[in-house]
Amino acid sequence: MKPSLLIEAQALIAKLPKGGKKDLADRLGWYPARVAKLAKGEEPRCAGGWKAREQMTQMAVMELRKMTSNTK
Repeated sequence: MKPSLLIEAQALIAKLPKGGKKDLADRLGWYPARVAKLAKGEEPRCAGGWKAREQMTQMAVMELRKMTSNTK
């Protein structure tokens, strides 16, 4: 996986207001623990292999961009 994706996801999660991690988990249909792992800079776990992990991270980054652009 591209480390830049994980770094961007970490930075965007840090910008979220209080309760933002739970909101992100709800929007993506993820468990909150998966978002917490992403916030720590770890890849989310899934059964699909590296390609699926990368797609999940890309999906999360796109959703985070939407969420943070609305708060400005």
